[in-house]
Amino acid sequence: MKSFNHNSGQYFSIDKAKIYYEEIGMPTQPILLLLHGGFGTIENFNPIIPDLFDKYRIIGIDSRGQGKSTTGNENLTYELLQNDVEALLHYLNIESLSIIGFSDGGIVAFPGELLLLCQC
Repeated sequence: MKSFNHNSGQYFSIDKAKIYYEEIGMPTQPILLLLHGGFGTIENFNPIIPDLFDKYRIIGIDSRGQGKSTTGNENLTYELLQNDVEALLHYLNIESLSIIGFSDGGIVAFPGELLLLCQC
């Protein structure tokens, strides 16, 4: 698979929400996390995947309440979305990565510990 397809991913549960993610690319390469914008999905990144596929282990996350991810019981905030991403990174035992995020995804990537994890 050389693009996100919303068929080959997995779910990660946190706070009564199910967060959908997919991994593509090269498992032995550096990790690249992709965070889409508001009202988007991981498939928004498919146009750039061919340029990244052979160079990275790519992880795409459908943000809470978008794509195949459920909302759960919490009010949506950027802090909540950031917590979801951090929890998934801990779940996958990822300590170092690079991040591409646009719009809401860029806001989620910027604050706090996610920035400390990022190889900028």
